[in-house]
Amino acid sequence: MTTSITQHTDPDGRACVSIELANAPGRHAVLYLGDYLHFVDKHGFGPWHLGGVGKHLYVRTHTATSGRPMVVAKFITGSIPHSAARYYDDDHCNLRRSNLYLIRWGRDKSKIRELPRGNHAASNRHGRHTHNE
Repeated sequence: MTTSITQHTDPDGRACVSIELANAPGRHAVLYLGDYLHFVDKHGFGPWHLGGVGKHLYVRTHTATSGRPMVVAKFITGSIPHSAARYYDDDHCNLRRSNLYLIRWGRDKSKIRELPRGNHAASNRHGRHTHNE
């Protein structure tokens, strides 16, 4: 199977990539080029899929390094235990850092942190470095 990957610039002038989702014809995940390159550097590249049920959708891929499934938004946000990535615009295919934030699991769904919205890199609490363009 061939996956379509297109590079473009978003309305804010940031370099992005659109990745065709293998199980959702016509749908694409969109993320900043820097986040995409960082993901591929750490985990390799495989087909990306839309997973989940109803309003609880997410983009995932099986990492080439371990073969395990990974939710891409969790990688971009630097997800910590007992947290989940959420989308400001409710578009689960919009994986731009400016559209993502973390919440706690359970009753307390308080926002843990917003991601930096500027053109710079940020480290999460585990020391992993994430990038955006």
